[in-house]
Amino acid sequence: MKQIYLLTSAIILFSFIGCGSNNINLSLYKQKILQKEYIPEVCKNEFKQKLPKVAVVNFTNNTSYGKAQTNNKNSSFGIGVGISPVFVGAGGKSVKNRTKRFVDPKLSSSIIPLMEDLILQTGGADLFSRVDMDKVDSELKLQDSGLLDPSSIVEFGQASGVQYIITGSLNYVKTDTQNYSGASQAVYDVTKNTDSQELQALGAVLRVFTALTDGTDIETSLTVKIIDVSTGAIKFMHTIKEKSNLGNNGAPTYSEIIGGIKDSVSKSMPFLEKEFGRYFSAKAYIKQLRLNDEEIIAQVSYGKNKQIKEGDLFNVYKLEKNIDPLTNKETCDKIRLDLVLEASTEIDTNTSWLSVQDGNAKQLKLLQIIQKKY
Repeated sequence: MKQIYLLTSAIILFSFIGCGSNNINLSLYKQKILQKEYIPEVCKNEFKQKLPKVAVVNFTNNTSYGKAQTNNKNSSFGIGVGISPVFVGAGGKSVKNRTKRFVDPKLSSSIIPLMEDLILQTGGADLFSRVDMDKVDSELKLQDSGLLDPSSIVEFGQASGVQYIITGSLNYVKTDTQNYSGASQAVYDVTKNTDSQELQALGAVLRVFTALTDGTDIETSLTVKIIDVSTGAIKFMHTIKEKSNLGNNGAPTYSEIIGGIKDSVSKSMPFLEKEFGRYFSAKAYIKQLRLNDEEIIAQVSYGKNKQIKEGDLFNVYKLEKNIDPLTNKETCDKIRLDLVLEASTEIDTNTSWLSVQDGNAKQLKLLQIIQKKY
């Protein structure tokens, strides 16, 4: 018993050590590295660019789940729960309930905070203030089921300074419902009092089977677009299909279906997080490099203000001038180095300290660009 206790304690201790946070003791890194990356003139604008301003507007709701008057009907047989059972046994009593109410699920606007959260997490964009969203709706003449006029988008972008609009459509909702509980309960009520053990077993098995198989699946299709307001061009568009399961609920109410729709939409977010990261990923530069023996740490120009948190990973880039052989036009290229940095616990409002997670740390220089890795 004592050996088992010691082994268990060792495993727990090892788990805590293995899952420890990325702590950095700055006092140990006393030597500074002052070597800078050479920045060509054409690349200096990389350090002056402001974060793009993004507005998330209402999504088009192309489904039948909008403002509605619900008229939920529910009936059961005996003590069973179900809707309109197809089997009626002797001695049963049917009970019906009906509920009426007006509902507005606001599916179009419910997608907005999900998208805004993704944009904030990238750290590479400024969100258009929610206080100003009424003005957006007014100027673009947005409706719950309307479309955006490209000319209005460009005009709005010029007036507001917004560079990108994120919108899209909820295309359809499919419900797949299995509900035979009422029928199986009726069969069970009849067969449980018979003298035939075979019929009693059949009724019991049928009731258990329907209890396990009854339920409702909801599938949604969501299209998301990123529109460049300077031109009205669609920079990104993707349609995502996801499913949500309402469990053993063979007779969901309107509100429960709406909840399932919102749940399935939220399941689309991990894919979009990666895609948004390619457009709006946090980008900064190396401000300091410090050395302790062979270990090098880097301070970068982004912190909590850009949603950087412990464990975030970053690629490292150097900047090079490129000359087009046909036009002789100079452009700036970002060359990714074989390096990955990881955010430590040392994160302030405007700066963060990163350690080397993979690659040769000796490649690091001041003024190199870092960008969040997805």
